Amino acid sequence: MNKSELKHLEEKIAEEISKTEAAIIHYKETHLTHSSRKRYW
Repeated sequence: MNKSELKHLEEKIAEEISKTEAAIIHYKETHLTHSSRKRYW
């Protein structure tokens, strides 16, 4: 594997990670009820 292929792979992985993080944040925001939010904040 050459450097440009490796760079491309790193970018794909970073993209997947950010998508996953965004999905987790979205899930937490939409699925936590107001009563459970009080415990976290």
